[in-house]
Amino acid sequence: MADTDPDELERQIARTRAELARTVDAIADRVSPKRVAERTVEDVKTRAGHFVASVGDALGG
Repeated sequence: MADTDPDELERQIARTRAELARTVDAIADRVSPKRVAERTVEDVKTRAGHFVASVGDALGG
């Protein structure tokens, strides 16, 4: 079995807690209604821009 040095275990626990906190924060940001709306608006703008460019190309503009 691996070393069971209490100090090393405490360091591992602290690293795991920090990683978990970052993960939870990232998930919360990802599912935030405000952030979902912002991403949706940005996606629609991008798609509209591509559409307008392709119509312009098709019309020879």
